[in-house]
Amino acid sequence: MSSTETDYATYKKTVELLEENLQRASEALKAFPRGNMGLVPDDVKSTDEFKAAKLDYDKAHNALRNYNQDVPKTFKRQRSQERREAMAHKAVDDPSMDR
Repeated sequence: MSSTETDYATYKKTVELLEENLQRASEALKAFPRGNMGLVPDDVKSTDEFKAAKLDYDKAHNALRNYNQDVPKTFKRQRSQERREAMAHKAVDDPSMDR
């Protein structure tokens, strides 16, 4: 295995971990009640629980953004291509995915 493949494998594993962390933080934020327009009310925003969840989300988002800034574009393109191919296979396998 070449060093580029190893580096890409490391990148892919790391970005998947960062995305999992971001997804968990996002789900924690979505658990808070929303108003009629889909916004979190100010009284909920002022709670310590919401502030902690928002801080976790911001940290996870910034970690992913900062990591992606320093990654070669070829890795990003390769991962994007893999995701597109996986979605195409999923759409072929699942006819309910018609657009």
